[in-house]
Amino acid sequence: MTRKHRGLFKKSILSRVLLPLGEDVPKGQVRDIDINLKRDTRVYRVWSGILLGGLFLWAFPVRAQENDDCMACHGQSDVGPLFVDQRAFSSSIHGKVRCVACHQDAGKEIPHASPLTPVSCAQCHRLESQIYLNSDHGKAMSRGRVEAATCKDCHGHSHTLLNSRNPQSPVHRQNIVKTCAQCHADAERMAGVRLTQRDPLASYNTTVHGQALAAGRTNAAVCSDCHGTHDIHGAANPASRVYRPNIPKTCERCHENVALTYRESIHGQALAAGIKESPVCTDCHGENTPFCRPKIRVRPPTWGPSHKPVQPVTRPPNWPFGWDYPPIDLNRIRIRITAWRRNGAI
Repeated sequence: MTRKHRGLFKKSILSRVLLPLGEDVPKGQVRDIDINLKRDTRVYRVWSGILLGGLFLWAFPVRAQENDDCMACHGQSDVGPLFVDQRAFSSSIHGKVRCVACHQDAGKEIPHASPLTPVSCAQCHRLESQIYLNSDHGKAMSRGRVEAATCKDCHGHSHTLLNSRNPQSPVHRQNIVKTCAQCHADAERMAGVRLTQRDPLASYNTTVHGQALAAGRTNAAVCSDCHGTHDIHGAANPASRVYRPNIPKTCERCHENVALTYRESIHGQALAAGIKESPVCTDCHGENTPFCRPKIRVRPPTWGPSHKPVQPVTRPPNWPFGWDYPPIDLNRIRIRITAWRRNGAI
């Protein structure tokens, strides 16, 4: 009851006691008791409904369906594919979530109808699902490509899903390459997919990144660092992290100091000026190739006039910062790069 209602209630009680019902009032005026009685009636109806409702709930409590109710059936090993390991589920990241939060149509009655409506991760993970649907994986799934990766393919089953920081999770940094390899190392599954490499896992293992990861360095670049997670796109898509003009920004996520030097170089300034033919990181260091090993700084075929300074320069004490680069002739660069590409140099 609000403060206003309490005041009206008290006033009505006093009016009944102090003002006799038969007392006359001046003509044209209405007794306070008549007004208050009308107000009391409305308040009385509201509170009567609340009290009766509370009494009903107390006498006939409505109990929400708990996970133990579901496990009474699905926790039995003889139910086949409908079996849910209660211990594994309790240890998962969804362990504290009620079953009916995902399987909403199972909460109507027990036993529930079968089959249930397929669960959508978008019920909770709306942003991630929207990003995924716009990715190459999501679009392929929308077209009916059964080999397209879904949430479960990467994160694992929802009943046993683990936090990404858990070393046992398939999306833990140490396991991401193996998770991606489940599809991308399967030649038969990838036969109908147009990829730039048939076996990217085998080539990745030969790179400085792959060798560092194999040595236990979890800060080494893995698939998701370069290609993205939910937002994976092909290299021809401008939204892709491996789209040619975006490659320096992608590499900069780890190699920040080198990226600063690249921006000041003749290549970096040419790329910033819109010359698409300007070399980017992968033109010199390769992609999933051994050319980015520390002992091999660049591939010999890419050496050309661009690596010879136009005028003598020396490294400043704070190199690579503060390098005094000579003026750049962008038209001259465009002509040279086009000629090198025609000759197969890059």
